[in-house]
Amino acid sequence: MFAGVTALVGTGGSRRSILAPALIGVVFNSLIILTGIWTISAARSASARPVTQAQLYQEGISSAEDFPGWIGAAKLPGGAIVVGSLDDQSPAARRVLDELTTPCSVVTVTISNSNSASPLALDPASLRLLSTQGTIDVLSPDDVLANIRQGESSPLHKLAAPQIVPAGERACVTICFIPRGIDLHQVAAVTIRLNGQKMTIPGRFLSAPEKQKKLQSVSAIQPAPPSVPSRATNSF
Repeated sequence: MFAGVTALVGTGGSRRSILAPALIGVVFNSLIILTGIWTISAARSASARPVTQAQLYQEGISSAEDFPGWIGAAKLPGGAIVVGSLDDQSPAARRVLDELTTPCSVVTVTISNSNSASPLALDPASLRLLSTQGTIDVLSPDDVLANIRQGESSPLHKLAAPQIVPAGERACVTICFIPRGIDLHQVAAVTIRLNGQKMTIPGRFLSAPEKQKKLQSVSAIQPAPPSVPSRATNSF
């Protein structure tokens, strides 16, 4: 672009052999620049569309099955609990992280209370990672969501809030935020508080095929709501 403009100014319009290529170069590069501006604008508009809870559920299915990550599971008296990390490049993680201004990664906590006669109280902010490098606290959801782009209307506020999981609930999904860059290969277990009692959930980092087998083995976890189609019966 700069070379074409310089050639036009230098010739003063007197040499046709230079004028035509210079004009073509300037016009061609102008089109490239305008196309780039339009693409960036369209991408920003798409990312600015409000995220819905149904989208998070649907994208969470492929994000859990098709990407590697840390996963741990444990039985409960009336069901089961699964804790899993979302790869930062997975659809559900990208959907969440695009809403945030705080650098972080996403961990999901899914609880089935389907065979219990009592509710469960869960606070995802109580999650702790037990790593070979020490205990790692999750980030405060209030701090992470303070400057969320979608504001108070975002379903992330509800997903990251303390939950009461009713008796008979097929699955309740919550999310929490961990500092970005943690080596999850070094995490041997997590702890979380259920009904005020600390529970330890062992786990490890798995490849995508290994995660699929692990998720299929936890038959009590079926988080996709009836209105959201699912590719599998046992997945995040």
